[in-house]
Amino acid sequence: MGWEDRDWAKWTDDERSRFFGGGGSGVGMMPGALLGIVVSLVGAVVFMHPFRARHVLLPPVYGTGVVVHLMNQDTTCTMQSLEGGKWQCMRWAILLRGQRALPALPLPTGSLCSAAVVDQPSHRWICATPS
Repeated sequence: MGWEDRDWAKWTDDERSRFFGGGGSGVGMMPGALLGIVVSLVGAVVFMHPFRARHVLLPPVYGTGVVVHLMNQDTTCTMQSLEGGKWQCMRWAILLRGQRALPALPLPTGSLCSAAVVDQPSHRWICATPS
């Protein structure tokens, strides 16, 4: 059955006016209803704006500064261990949308570590386990 065949589609302007109120314009809205809808939509957009902006304001993640795509996620290395004279990544931090990876400050000169981790507040590599 098409919409033209339904009972409400066959109403006259007077019948529609009695049911919905207002004039016989056929719009089917009470006076002020359109204004209410517009105000609600504007309010929703204004309310949602701060949530959208938060993605841009996320603090960076300090580590190697190199972004690696692992298991459909952007990551950066935040913990390394010394194996065979080379640093190997032991812990990966997942970057959220809008988040950047930045290189942490190096270990202090003369540090002998078998593992290093990034202290996020100081943005510096520190010894996790001394050699």
